[in-house]
Amino acid sequence: MSYNNYLDADAAWNCVCDFNKPTCVVVKHTNPCGVASRNDIIEAYRLAVKADPVSAFGGIVAFNVEVDEALAKDIREFRSPTDGETRMFYEIVVAPKYTAKGLEVLRGKSKTLRILEASKNNKGKLSLRQIGGGWLAQDSDDLTPEDIQFN
Repeated sequence: MSYNNYLDADAAWNCVCDFNKPTCVVVKHTNPCGVASRNDIIEAYRLAVKADPVSAFGGIVAFNVEVDEALAKDIREFRSPTDGETRMFYEIVVAPKYTAKGLEVLRGKSKTLRILEASKNNKGKLSLRQIGGGWLAQDSDDLTPEDIQFN
C-alpha cells in the first residue's frame, strides 16, 4: 500500500467508527466524499457512493458492520451512477470483519483491491502529524457531546 492509501484508509475508518447505525464512508484524498447511515447497509453503501460518484471512483470504502456475501456482491457489481455502466473501482475496502463468502466475492473483484480488517480505535489516543522541522501533537478528536460538560 502507498503512503496515501494508509492515510485514506485511516481517514475512512476513523470517520465510519463515529457512527452507531450501519454506515458506509467513501474517502478520496483523506476527505469523505460520501457518508450514509441506514438500517440496510447496502442502501447506505449506494447512497454514500451516489453522494459524489466521480470522487468515489478509485477511493476507499469503509463500513462499520461486517461485510457479508450480499454486500460484497453489491460492492463488486455496483455500476457508477454517472453512466450506469462502469463498475465502481476502489483501492481499499475496510470493515471490522468479513464473512468467508464476503471475502471470496471481494477477492474476485480486482487483483489490486486491498481488503482490510480493522478494530475500533481506543479513545484518548494522541494524534501526531509531521510538519517541516518537527511534529504537531494533540489529543484525538474523539469526544461525543455526552463526553463534554458545556458551560
